[in-house]
Formats: sequence, C-alpha cells, structure tokens
Amino acid sequence: MSTLVSYPGPGCVVEFMQGNQPQTAYVLEEAGGKLRVFTASKREAKLPATRLLPWSGPAHTAGLSRTEIEALLTERLDARRELAASVDAMELWSMAQGEVEHAPATWFAELLFDAPSADQVAAVGRALMNCKTHFKFQPPEFTIFDAETVEKRRVEQEQRRVREQLVSAGGAFLKELWQARDPKQALRHAPDKETSAKLAEMLKTRIADPEDRDSEAVWRDLKRGMPDHPHLPLLLAQKWGILPPHYNHLLDRAGYAFDDAWDTAFAEEVETLRQAAANLDAEPDPRPFV
Repeated sequence: MSTLVSYPGPGCVVEFMQGNQPQTAYVLEEAGGKLRVFTASKREAKLPATRLLPWSGPAHTAGLSRTEIEALLTERLDARRELAASVDAMELWSMAQGEVEHAPATWFAELLFDAPSADQVAAVGRALMNCKTHFKFQPPEFTIFDAETVEKRRVEQEQRRVREQLVSAGGAFLKELWQARDPKQALRHAPDKETSAKLAEMLKTRIADPEDRDSEAVWRDLKRGMPDHPHLPLLLAQKWGILPPHYNHLLDRAGYAFDDAWDTAFAEEVETLRQAAANLDAEPDPRPFV
C-alpha cells in the first residue's frame, strides 16, 4: 500500500533540496503553504511547500518529541539510502527509452515496485538525481536524455573528473615544488604517474603558448597560491627537472620541431642524392698539384 501524501501536514516526513542534496525532515507546523520542519541534521527550518520534493510521506503522529523525531528520521533516511543503493538507474533509463521523454519518480518506481511506498519513490528519485548523465530533474519530473546526449554528457563528466583530479593533486604538488628550497627532496604531495604526465604536458603547453585558451581555466586553478610570474610554467618545469636549465623556451613558442621527423617526406629524394653521390666515388688523382 502506498504511503505517499499529497498535502503534507504536521507529522509527515518530507524531503527538500539543500546544497544540491536531498534533505529528509519531519513537519512540525503547516500554515498557508508554509512549513516549519525538523531535519535529519537536527535543525529546524522554515520553507514553502513548493520547495518539497514530489514524494512526501509517510505520515506519522504529530507532536512527537525531539528524540522520537530523530529516531524516526534516522530510520527513514537509512531505509531510503539502502533502497537507493539497490536501484539500477541505467536499467530504468533503458526501460524508459522510447516510451516517454519525461516522467515523475512515481512512474519509475512503479516499474520496480507494486504500489510503491514513499520510501521506495524517494529512493528511486535519489538514484535518478545521482545519475546526471542520463536524467535531469526538473520538478516534479525527470527528463530522460537520448543516447546521443547521454554519450556527450558522459564524455563531459569524464573530462570534468580528470580536470578536478588534476587540480586537486597537481595544485598541491606545484605549490610545494615552488616553495621547496631543494627540488630533489621528497615532496609530500608527489603526484602519481598519470597525474605527473598531465602536469608535465600542462606546463609545456603554457610555456609554448601562455595565452592558450583550452588550458587557461585549469592553469588558473593549478597556480593558485603562487605568484603571477610570466615565466612560472618554465620555472616550475626546470625546478621539477622535466626541462634543463637555460632551456630555450622561445623555440617552443616559435613551434620549432625538436626532432627530425620532418625529413620523412623527403626520404626518397635524399636517397636519390645519396645514390648519385655514391656513383661518383673514385680513387683520388695521384698526380701532385701545387
């Protein structure tokens, strides 16, 4: 039997968004569409009913003591977290493909449960909100992205994850490297192999083109806490040891090719000249000349 409540009043368990996370609460008072609630984090809050997530319930006795409310909210929150962990959002996305473009959490919950309870609907809603690559929550419904949009968002999410990881691990290392008197000493924030490679690539990119727009945002976060020196990437790269002292960074900015791969296109012509020169080989003229 469903325990969802359409018009939550005192004693009802509700949820609302705060800090980009769903918060579970118990309604203490309701008047004219405004609620006073007690949250699972043991705080009172006032909010309009329009802020509630669309899965209020179950309804309990009004006027419970604080201890009883805290125990009730802990029980409801634990149940919803456990249920949400068991919900396969990808499977729900596959089932919804081609059926609807948007639907409420109750519609998805009915795919998994018979007459879903408030806890079950809340758990499904939480799972869908966490799957931002496939769904977008636009209260009171979830928009279901098509496969092309999902792939695009998945790529963007991975790029964002890599960028955040680079800034988190690399920023601390570069700052410590800059402040170190002896760069050969063991640094506490030494990055792993993958992060080191990305940091080295970033420094070389900024050396070659200090105005590079693609790396500007990440570099701004990486250099936070360090002086705004025009040659900071070069100085860090030299101190790190990935570039030698007195390195001619102007060649990088000029796009100079440091290897001889450019000669591949001329290999046949060079071989022809080498063969022609070999055909002219002869013993030196033995006659003396003055």
